[in-house]
Amino acid sequence: MTASVIYSNKLERLFEGLKQRLFPRGSSPFARRVVVVPSPAIRTWLQYRLADDTLGFGVAAGVEVLYLGQALRLFCPRIEAPTVADIALALEVEIRTLIDSGCSDPVWNPLFRHLRASPGEPITTLIHRRLITLTEQIGHLFRRYGEYGGVMLAGWESRTLASLGWQERLWRLLFTGEGAWDFPVRQLSDVQLQSIAGEGEWQLHLFAMSFLCRLHHHFFMQVSDTLPVTFYQLSPTLRYWADIRSDREAHRLLHRGERQGVSVVERDTAELLLEDRNRLLGNMGRLGREAAQLFDDYHMSEEEAYQYPRALLQYLEYKDLADEPDVHMDGSDLKPASLIHCIQGDLLAMRRIEDLGSLDLPLTDDSVQVHRCDSPLREVHALYDGLLALIDRHRQGNDPLTPRDIVVMAPDIADYAPYLRVVFGSEESQLDISIVDLPVRGQSRLITAFVGLLELSAGRWEASLVLELLSCDHLQNRFDFPAGTVVLVRRWVEEQGIRWGYDASHRRRILGSDRVSNPGHATWITGLTRLLEGEVSGDPTRGLGTDAETLGAVLAILKSLKEDLLPLECGRPLTVDQWSDYLQCLLDAYFCVDSEDSSEEMAASMLRRVIQRLRRGERPARPNLDEALFSFATIRRHLMSALDAETSAFHDSHIQAVRCCSMLPMRAIPARVIWLLGMGESDYPRQDLMQSLDQLRGSSDCDYYPSRVDYDRYLFLETMLSTRDYLRCSYSAAMSDGVDQGPSLVLQELLDYSDTGYSLGGNTPSDILLVKHPYRQHAPQYFSDESSLKGYSKRSYMLTRQSLGPLREPYSLITRWCDPSCAFDPGENSKIIDLSLLNGMARHPIRSYLQRTLGIYLRETEHWECDDSETFSLSPLEHGLLRKQAFHQPVEEVIAQADQCGLLPAGAFREVAVQRLIHDVEVWKGILRKLGIDGACLYDIELRRDCMGPNWVNEHHLQLPAIKVEANDCHYTIVGALPDCINRGMLVHAKGDSADVARLWPQALILGLLDLTGQSGGDIFLTKSGNIFPVCIETPGKELVKWLGYYERALTGPSPLLPEWTAPIIAGDAAALEKVMAGANSRWAQIKDPVLDWLFLGEGGPDAEKIVSEWHDAANNLLGAPFQWWLGKK
Repeated sequence: MTASVIYSNKLERLFEGLKQRLFPRGSSPFARRVVVVPSPAIRTWLQYRLADDTLGFGVAAGVEVLYLGQALRLFCPRIEAPTVADIALALEVEIRTLIDSGCSDPVWNPLFRHLRASPGEPITTLIHRRLITLTEQIGHLFRRYGEYGGVMLAGWESRTLASLGWQERLWRLLFTGEGAWDFPVRQLSDVQLQSIAGEGEWQLHLFAMSFLCRLHHHFFMQVSDTLPVTFYQLSPTLRYWADIRSDREAHRLLHRGERQGVSVVERDTAELLLEDRNRLLGNMGRLGREAAQLFDDYHMSEEEAYQYPRALLQYLEYKDLADEPDVHMDGSDLKPASLIHCIQGDLLAMRRIEDLGSLDLPLTDDSVQVHRCDSPLREVHALYDGLLALIDRHRQGNDPLTPRDIVVMAPDIADYAPYLRVVFGSEESQLDISIVDLPVRGQSRLITAFVGLLELSAGRWEASLVLELLSCDHLQNRFDFPAGTVVLVRRWVEEQGIRWGYDASHRRRILGSDRVSNPGHATWITGLTRLLEGEVSGDPTRGLGTDAETLGAVLAILKSLKEDLLPLECGRPLTVDQWSDYLQCLLDAYFCVDSEDSSEEMAASMLRRVIQRLRRGERPARPNLDEALFSFATIRRHLMSALDAETSAFHDSHIQAVRCCSMLPMRAIPARVIWLLGMGESDYPRQDLMQSLDQLRGSSDCDYYPSRVDYDRYLFLETMLSTRDYLRCSYSAAMSDGVDQGPSLVLQELLDYSDTGYSLGGNTPSDILLVKHPYRQHAPQYFSDESSLKGYSKRSYMLTRQSLGPLREPYSLITRWCDPSCAFDPGENSKIIDLSLLNGMARHPIRSYLQRTLGIYLRETEHWECDDSETFSLSPLEHGLLRKQAFHQPVEEVIAQADQCGLLPAGAFREVAVQRLIHDVEVWKGILRKLGIDGACLYDIELRRDCMGPNWVNEHHLQLPAIKVEANDCHYTIVGALPDCINRGMLVHAKGDSADVARLWPQALILGLLDLTGQSGGDIFLTKSGNIFPVCIETPGKELVKWLGYYERALTGPSPLLPEWTAPIIAGDAAALEKVMAGANSRWAQIKDPVLDWLFLGEGGPDAEKIVSEWHDAANNLLGAPFQWWLGKK
């Protein structure tokens, strides 16, 4: 048997060769045909082509498509290499033993210094965290050593222990001696494959493996002694290119020659030889050159199947390709060759571009473009518009472009997934997308919730995290939550002030017992227990009714969680098998996946598989790990790493979708259009980590090991080969630190290469190929006939039309004020109006109009988000309620009750809040004494429709009949509450300025209609200033009718009678009103009005002159009397 290799620069040509060799004439139908592929992307592409093309049958049966690891285990079943997690766990055991034993050998000092550990001293939490991180890093390195180490590892095993460094000694501890693990260099160096020869006919095909390390290459060459092995190698050039070098390598060789004293003639000769290459091949193709060298070393039989576009023969520079015997033409010569085809031709012939004249291509050639954008979102906007432009261009031709012909890649597609979903998932999008390589942790609700459950043990039990966990549908399925449970729990959290902490002991452990006076403050158990106490108290106002059962279920779940998470919280170490069983039990106990949810079912299976792989029985055993105990911090790190390695996919609803994926090694999928996102100079090529620890770097005793930069550069070279029509690259110029960045170095080299060898209509290519996008999507350039940029967003088009149209007045939701003099129709014969609605209209008529008429409720604060932060002060509302409560009972009791309810801040801030409350209570009591009022006599009046006469519910609650008024053929019934009343009137926390007059007028009218003193009216006592507003209204009913008419009109259209605006309107002073408006909307205003700020967008408010002219008389008619009585103003 022999091994052979087929070279081609087109994946499709390699597939044709594979198809011919899979089913040759005379082959057995029962032959075992094994095809090894490098990546899932290539596997999917190959299986699709096999099913479509295999011998015309349209099936791919009888062909096993495997990955490299699967193929190695197929031919060498005894391969049992440890995983990174295995190595890391074993390293942790060995290093902990060194520290615990007080090892004094100085060779370990660098390791101890890195960990900041002292031999013989206890291992602290910080040292343990550094140890977990370090062992995982070394685990990755040891895996590489096992494949690429070669002679270096043999030297480590043969040298004396005293001559080895700390890393070499750790290797010896794990991979030599009794019970040591084996590694690939040792396992695959000499493999016996006689058993395969007697199992019938075999075929082995290695398809599009851009690079195999020397160890694996040697292994498959050994396999070729037993059965036929064929390599299908994607090669950019038909020339021998294993001896060319990059610019950096050439400079290094010449510099080394200078140090060794070579002559000038020899140096010049070497320089000429090093420069005799294609620059792109030299700088981007090291990975391919090393692979070509391996094939050359084994003297394999070779076959070449290169291909180039026929249109290249239009140019004299490419005529010699027609004379090559193994190069085939493709396509029609009627279509002109594009820049990307010319570059592929240069690579194929390994043409030195500097020796040729500048080839002039049409100015319209846009086969290669680099798009500069200002953000990742703008990159995706450019992607969407660019793809539609290309599809539109080919819509009428003989070669229509479909979404399946397009591949979008990014260094990490997860970084662009949110933007892709937003842009391509919008209602106006004409394209669908399919995204693969997404981390499963961010895509599965089950895994997100399971990780969140594990985080509770080391966290603070924040209200938001617990609510998020309870919101998981899989947890709700397990415990049969009724609909609306989470909404109810969220309401309880807000009512009880639950912020973080399971119970008092949990908060004390986190904060320290000497730092908090009330450790149970704002915890889950304290808050929910208060609800439970209210239920059993017998007080109907505190009862839960049918919600009591839900409360019990939630309490049971929280207590169960606390108990079940104790092994994690207390830090008890367990064996790896015990941790695996424990995590599996947690998953089964708290989550139940709906069988109809296929994606979550797959996620659940994957999660179980990852947990199961933690078990020692799944991999080669090692004595020191079977009974070793590990903390959950260690297990968690390896569990998260295993989950991060798993990926999922996002698919839209259509088969014809644009494919999006990450830029991973050996993923040269051919496509008519390839668009690379995220190609900034800081993003690509990506850099290797752990270089300082890597013994392979710079070692001459190991095989060639490709760096991340080598992989990325060659991936870009393969991307150019895989592009059939258009190559698009984009990058975000703005970095997170505000500094602009340029395109990736590979893009800069491509642009420089194009400038050297080509011109576009006589212009420098980089001036044409580099496309700069405007900052905004709705820029006019996208919709101009003179611009090459085309926009396909209808929304952006409408915004552009508006911006380019005639100048318009700024848009405002309020286009007119209600007419103060027009007649109004109540619409009903009778109405019931709550006093709070009248007061709301007086305090802010615009907000009342938005809410009552338009149904618009502005979220002035983000109260819909659960607040996990610690409170440092009482809110104004809480402070006012406690102050009022202190009028009826001693302030000490009020503070104790507030403390019990979790209202007071924790720690030193509690004392500040308490002292402020005590001070304000004393100030208020002083004001009340000055007014001659006993605070203990305060009571609330409730106007009720079902009340027939005065009814004292208790000494602080008086019920009175509702007030009935007839106006405009409508019977109005006024109900609601009037707080803080006394027999002489009512208390109001106000100063008594003009704004307060406008706010208080409806309450004064109601007070005037009540008989509190034995006669109509009473007084309004202003507690901020100590002043008194006497309520001596001759006809309060008549004034209330006027106010009800204003109320009805203000619901048909917004009223400008805001309390702060009323005085200038009554005075007819437009200049004063303008000043008030400007001050309220100023960015420097101490108290901003969020409603006005939202309505007028900081533009200074509406026309003051118009308001004064329209509303001066109406304002005087409505509020002129109280202004004159209380302020002496006319």
